[in-house]
Amino acid sequence: MKVEFELLKHIILNTTGCDVHKDLRLRNLVDARKIFSLIAYEEINRTTFSTIGIYLNKDHSSIVHNKKMALEHIKYDAEFKALYEEIKKRFIHEQTITIEDKLIIEIKQTKEYLKILESKLEEMENTKLQIV
Repeated sequence: MKVEFELLKHIILNTTGCDVHKDLRLRNLVDARKIFSLIAYEEINRTTFSTIGIYLNKDHSSIVHNKKMALEHIKYDAEFKALYEEIKKRFIHEQTITIEDKLIIEIKQTKEYLKILESKLEEMENTKLQIV
């Protein structure tokens, strides 16, 4: 989960210039935290309000409030909605790339392990032939 939080934080920072860990009440920072809370809750598996709160150094009730307010802003503020959709799209895209990269690495490791097993099997067969 920490990896996903860091990825989302990085995307928000690159998109808005806001660090969600800054504890200021400036509108752009508050909006960035609202977007972070909503996307984290919606898109990261097994994420709870408490987990998001721990990451942001906020109480879980603050995260519930952020999520609720973000959903309200999406309904009535076109600029906020566009920013939310852009960040969410980038997060999903980046997450997909990350998952694909992990799978590619896993496939390579499995192939290497398979080669090792094949060579051990060949060794065993050679040893068996020498005994017989």
